[in-house]
Amino acid sequence: MAAPVFVIVHGTYGGGWEWREVAGLLRTRGADVYTPTLTGLGERAHLLAPTTDLDTHIADVVGVIQSEQLSEVILCGQSYGGMVVTGVADRIPDKLAQVVYIDGLVPNNGEAVSDLVSPSDAPFIWSGADEAHNRLCLPFTPENMAGAPEEERAYAARCSDHPLRSWTQPIVLNAAGQSVPNTYIRCVADDPVSRLIERSAARARERGWNYVEFHGPHDAHYFMPAELTATLASMTLRR
Repeated sequence: MAAPVFVIVHGTYGGGWEWREVAGLLRTRGADVYTPTLTGLGERAHLLAPTTDLDTHIADVVGVIQSEQLSEVILCGQSYGGMVVTGVADRIPDKLAQVVYIDGLVPNNGEAVSDLVSPSDAPFIWSGADEAHNRLCLPFTPENMAGAPEEERAYAARCSDHPLRSWTQPIVLNAAGQSVPNTYIRCVADDPVSRLIERSAARARERGWNYVEFHGPHDAHYFMPAELTATLASMTLRR
């Protein structure tokens, strides 16, 4: 039996680096795991350009799957990564076994992140919008992180500005991705980012997707990797 294949897409400000622990734990369970970093972020921050947008990020992940000749992929998207995996599923559904949203955004055709997370919903994020330089600047300043635990400050220090156009460009879907089974892992926590995801989580419930609530923060993959890996494996590695 072939090893299960995971491709995991990170969220806003992040990179493949934040999935290192989960990837390692999945590999101990016999899986192959890819954690690409999207253009303009992480170790690819120097590639942020005026044209970097949602389509760029969808193409990043399609490129990994095609170049690595992957099939039967368990495609996971966390937070903003939900936008990306939705687009990937629409373009190459035949390469996927399942799409997993980990507290991820679930867009309809023609919607952008800005429709799901509006400036009025998240002024602390949108205050960093710099349209002239295509940047959604980090909201993690030394002042607002001063009282945070060391682990959270270390996480924030590794994050980078995010391409603004990826948040404002509407996704274009042709419904091909509807043939791929969907799973939703909802991170239930009293944190402001997690609350922004509820509209997408409600869509998953309304559509009858495989759904589970995980009691942990929005970035559980970084702060609770073992627990999230166990939940992810239990929902995706059934044979």
